[in-house]
Amino acid sequence: MLCERGVPIAPRTFYAWVTRAPSKRALWDATITEILAGYYEPDEDGRKKPESLYGSLTMWAHLQREGIPVAKSTVERLMRRNGWQGVRRCKKVRTTIADPDAVRPPDLVDRQFGVSAPTCCSLPTSPT
Repeated sequence: MLCERGVPIAPRTFYAWVTRAPSKRALWDATITEILAGYYEPDEDGRKKPESLYGSLTMWAHLQREGIPVAKSTVERLMRRNGWQGVRRCKKVRTTIADPDAVRPPDLVDRQFGVSAPTCCSLPTSPT
């Protein structure tokens, strides 16, 4: 990829990257993801644990109570990456969905919404 863009790269750099061991962050992320998957993924009966209703903040607090020292931003990032969300209390109900192909009625009043000049320059004068 870099060679195609004209950036020279040594082959040993690529092979060093391929054979490099995973970083501490990648290993810790895999561990925490496995723990979170135990809460958010359904078991063999298709049931989820009650903790699957937790959002990232509550899940972070739950992991702290369990004795797992993990950063709040790590929990947020891993939950976002895996598509895990907590339950939301408010539900947005959309009652009317406009049809984009519907014919709109004509403008019988012939309204003109354009502005001929900015209003900041034409300040009203007070009668003296």
